[in-house]
Amino acid sequence: MLDAAETVMAQYGYAEATIPRIVAAAGVPLSSIYHFFGSKEGVLHAVMERGAERIAETITAPPADADPLTALTQLLDQLRESIETYPHFFNLVLATVDTAAGGKEKPAKLARDIRELGLGLIRDRIARILCIEPDSAAATQMARFSRAVIDGALLAERGDQVPLAQTLAPLPTALLSIHKYYEQGQHSPDR
Repeated sequence: MLDAAETVMAQYGYAEATIPRIVAAAGVPLSSIYHFFGSKEGVLHAVMERGAERIAETITAPPADADPLTALTQLLDQLRESIETYPHFFNLVLATVDTAAGGKEKPAKLARDIRELGLGLIRDRIARILCIEPDSAAATQMARFSRAVIDGALLAERGDQVPLAQTLAPLPTALLSIHKYYEQGQHSPDR
């Protein structure tokens, strides 16, 4: 049921992903949706929760002896593989963030919360790789930059047919440059 719901919601968007569409795609009785999830919002919550767990499971710690560039490349390869393995989940999250404009604030908040969990995961992995504090300005900036690049890469893949791997390839080197920038104290709160 969750696979079907994820696919339908990613294809039609949360607002147009009706319970009848989800039921038809899943091949289950209507009562099953209400029994297991209570509502369409409950289905969305279950899909988002499962997606976040799947992604967290695919992001492993780098080998202890890996140099930072290799470890960052491994992290981004794992993220890319997650996106390619679960494309409907990523499409759903991005599409659902925009649903607040249609009066659907709860689904949009859930999608933003999932994005924040992802940001925290990326920030913690980057911090571990570069031996910096996870709550530092540098770790936060690198995680936000990574998320922005990934968002842009997804758009480029869809709109321009540019392979995700191609767009993301320079990101590990860019992260090392940002790290160096922070290490050298070239940043200031006013910039």
